[in-house]
Amino acid sequence: MKSLNEREQLFVALGAAIGSNCVPCVETIVPKAMAAGIENWELRLAFNAADFVRQKPAAKVLSTAKGIVDGTEGEVLDDGRCPLDQVDGAAATKVDENPDNRSSCCG
Repeated sequence: MKSLNEREQLFVALGAAIGSNCVPCVETIVPKAMAAGIENWELRLAFNAADFVRQKPAAKVLSTAKGIVDGTEGEVLDDGRCPLDQVDGAAATKVDENPDNRSSCCG
């Protein structure tokens, strides 16, 4: 297996930092990413994708809790498309090619 280059490592670290709500990590990683030549627009795409994935489980938990109280258990509101589905060159999985019948990486 080929190892990740510095740029890829920074994107992974940034996603993990945002996903875990780690402010000190973000404060360390973002300047390193900028120094490594990652552009602001690329960082913003990474922020949006990481935040979307971070919020998805929280929204589903809240929806499940409300559903139990309201008697609509199992209903989960669709809170939008994954930002990665909207990036040029990112191929969204077609529903008929996906065994779980999902249209994006985030369900």
